[in-house]
Amino acid sequence: MSDKERLLTAFEIGFVPVLFEEAIDFYELEEEEIAIGKTISIFSHGEGVYSLHFRRNLDKLKGNGLKRVKAFMEQIGSDLGILASLLNSDSSLEPELRRFPDFEKLYGLTPIFKGWGKRHGFEVIPALFDPELIRAHQDNIIGDPENDNDNPAYPKEMYLFVITREGIIENFLPKE
Repeated sequence: MSDKERLLTAFEIGFVPVLFEEAIDFYELEEEEIAIGKTISIFSHGEGVYSLHFRRNLDKLKGNGLKRVKAFMEQIGSDLGILASLLNSDSSLEPELRRFPDFEKLYGLTPIFKGWGKRHGFEVIPALFDPELIRAHQDNIIGDPENDNDNPAYPKEMYLFVITREGIIENFLPKE
């Protein structure tokens, strides 16, 4: 961990297992899912806390290897742009009319794209180091662009990605 990386807060330590279980059970949680764009889904945990997952339609991404990863990253950015637009338009509405009236922070758990997250306004904190848990998380993703062969390379750690409502709008709102 570098000097600039912080440790998880007490809330985050307790929330990482929730994110992990949500990821493992993702395909059974469709009724609770709020689909945004083509690939991302968010779940409300109350009190302004939302979780983020990139699981939908990954099998439809085109290309192999780096081309597929690039398509994945472009799609995530596009989908987060949709979320930013929704959050931005909510800001001008009365609270009772907002789609996400209590949205404060978005949390995600991922083993990849640490640099991308930091460049796009996410706070990225090392969160999980257990190889068996990481393997279970990765093996659960249908159509994962990082694991498109029979012998995937598993990452050594997973990161908690955290971003505020304002951070999403600032970093992903499409420019007019």
